[in-house]
Amino acid sequence: MTRRMRPPLYELQKARLEQYSKAQVSFDSQRMNEYTAATGWHIDEYEQELPPEQPGIPEPGGSFEAAQQVLRNYSFPPPDLITGIFLPDSPLQDRVMVLRARFLVFTFWFGVRVGGVVGEIRTLPDGENEAVWGYHYTTLEGHYEQGQIEFTVHKYLSTGRVVFKIHAVSK
Repeated sequence: MTRRMRPPLYELQKARLEQYSKAQVSFDSQRMNEYTAATGWHIDEYEQELPPEQPGIPEPGGSFEAAQQVLRNYSFPPPDLITGIFLPDSPLQDRVMVLRARFLVFTFWFGVRVGGVVGEIRTLPDGENEAVWGYHYTTLEGHYEQGQIEFTVHKYLSTGRVVFKIHAVSK
């Protein structure tokens, strides 16, 4: 029996990807200081420890590098809840993604655009240096919410501690 290969999701969702590539963002990141609980916005912060590395710059094949790949491929959300669909050869900066969200028997489709890609060494107020890599995406017209969510992985160079962080602003 010949098993028929199913086309990749980005082929099946080509029309949605094209539609969202023309959509405007529905969130103004220049007004971030105005988005507070008092003005009706939700601010969420999450942190997850990852396996530590040796102190110093991120190690080839270490948890920092592995987390970068997981973030780049948007493969960290449970696929039965949310799936990010995008053209695999599209650059990360300005990448349009169709998010397929599932809740009970319902499926919802949303568009987002990636921006703010960062990859740098930062000096923290206490003098500690950290390597940071990540990006944020912003909701597009037609999205159920308005907002921006940032995903970053941090390695504290003096200790080797590696942390995945999420910062979200939504309404």
